[in-house]
This record gives sequence, C-alpha cells and structure tokens, in this order.
Amino acid sequence: MSINDDINYVEKLVMNANSLLNECVDGYSKFKDEKQAIAGMVKTAFHAALSLCDKYSLPTEARNIERLLSEADDLVQVDEYDGTGLFYLHWGSRLQSELNIIKNLYVETTGVEIPSSLNLVVQIIRQAEYTMEELNKHPNSEKELDEFMESLFKSIYPQLLSTPTLPKPIKNFEPDTGIPSLRLLIEYKYVASKEHVKQVVDEILADTAGYKSKDWAYFFFIVYEQRRFMSEEKWNDFLRQCGAAENTWVFVIHGIPTVTE
Repeated sequence: MSINDDINYVEKLVMNANSLLNECVDGYSKFKDEKQAIAGMVKTAFHAALSLCDKYSLPTEARNIERLLSEADDLVQVDEYDGTGLFYLHWGSRLQSELNIIKNLYVETTGVEIPSSLNLVVQIIRQAEYTMEELNKHPNSEKELDEFMESLFKSIYPQLLSTPTLPKPIKNFEPDTGIPSLRLLIEYKYVASKEHVKQVVDEILADTAGYKSKDWAYFFFIVYEQRRFMSEEKWNDFLRQCGAAENTWVFVIHGIPTVTE
C-alpha cells in the first residue's frame, strides 16, 4: 500500500464514525446506544494514523497525533455545523486536520512539476492549515484569507507586493499577491458552497488563459474551502483538462470537514 492508500483508510474510519453518528443522532435519542461503538471507531482511526506515521517515519506528525489523543477525554465529543442539524465528531475533525497536513506535505497532488525555486512558498502554503488550527483563526472571507496568507509570506519575502500591477493586464484579473524575485503571482479564492466550485474554476481559467510576461511566470491559486468540496488533485486535474497553462497550480486549504463525501 502507498501512503495515499493508508491515509484513505484512516479517513474512511473517520468518515464511517461520522456517518454512524448522524444516523443515530435524532434528538440524541439513539445516541447513547451507539456511543461506545463510535468511540471505538475514533480510537481505531487514531491508532491507524499513528501506525501510518511509524510506517513512513513521520515523528513530528506522530507527536502531534499523540498529543491530540492525550487531550481527547471524550472521543465522542460532538459539534454541530452552525445550526444545520448536521453533527461531526470533534476529535475526528482534529485528526482529519492532521491527515490533511500529512497529505499536503508528503503526497504528490499535481501532475506538473513545480519549479524548485517555489518550494519554500509551497511549504508555507502546506503549513497554513496547521497554523490556522493552532491559532484557532480560520478566515471568514477572501479578504481575511488574503491578509492571513500575506502575513505568513511577508516574514520570508519582505519584497512581497499586494495587488501588484501587471505590465500586460488580464481582463477582470487583479492578483492579490506578487513575489517579484520568484516571478510568482498569487490569487486567493474563498469557496463557501459546492455550487461555488465551478464558478471559481472558470475564474481561474479566465485569469490565466494565454498570459505571458517576462515579469511574472507562475500562478498560484490558494483556495480555502469552508468545507470539503473537491480535492486538490481534482482541482488541478480539472484545470489541466480544461487547458490551463502548465505554469498554474491550485492549492487547497480546508476548513471544517464534511460528514460524508
């Protein structure tokens, strides 16, 4: 099995626990009967995640997961999605965030190789979700996402430009961030619903179609999904299928995970 297969296995355990939770939570009338089974599923998911870390020599990630497990005095702690009547397991959600970090750091998700000169930017993006979790600071708008990410980038790239001017303007496209030394433009997208995904894909395609400049060579789109709507791999595959330039990549930062796919 690959690391991707092992991650999928753990994610399936979390998903099944959440599914069982929502099957039996009906005014919590049936919840007590299933509580032990759900707790066992969450515990199994944590242990599977620790086995994954041991298998692929990920000591830092293992420590983070062990810390979460030690803090989880109630593995069946339940949170609700903002008054929707849908519930999710708090510690399952926290474990999923750690799995997302592992996927972002160690799983290849794009079909076109990113230049090595951009590796540090990619690393900052990959760690952003973990930083949001640690600070308990999740953006509520595209503007807040912009401000949060630029604060991370500026510590490494003080020459960063906010809303840089393009020598060859693209219709309806005003990039949020530019790093001149890397010839990199960054745009932030905030996705609040599944219906919004198609709109954002269309915007990205329109933004990057046929653009060439000696000043800017690469496009990064950082998509914050309020909940999980489409995997990063699917975002990039879809762009390639639609003819997006090979100098364009999408990176996905996730908010609260959905109960089911």
